[in-house]
Amino acid sequence: MTSYLEALNAHDCDTAAALMVEGAESSARLWCEDVASLKDVEVREHVMELPEYSGHAAPDEVAYVPVSFDLDWRPFHDDGSMDEGATGWGYLVVRSSADTPWRIFDQGVG
Repeated sequence: MTSYLEALNAHDCDTAAALMVEGAESSARLWCEDVASLKDVEVREHVMELPEYSGHAAPDEVAYVPVSFDLDWRPFHDDGSMDEGATGWGYLVVRSSADTPWRIFDQGVG
């Protein structure tokens, strides 16, 4: 998760998009283009979830990763999903086996 947040903060849209599941890359690109900066980033301990809770099936592994950060939007790029300032957020990640990388498939508060 740290790599994704660092990519957003550095405006490295290709890296941010590569860390998403196939078909969700556009979400990362939008965030990358809209975020001015992320400060005081804290990635907390992940929580494993049953794959079926999010529409996945075994052998997929799914985890929720809570994060917090201080967000600044680029001028006129606020997407309406959250206010600037200190924010609690989270990401759902999935992988098909212990040998495959985690990829982000959803995000939000929860």
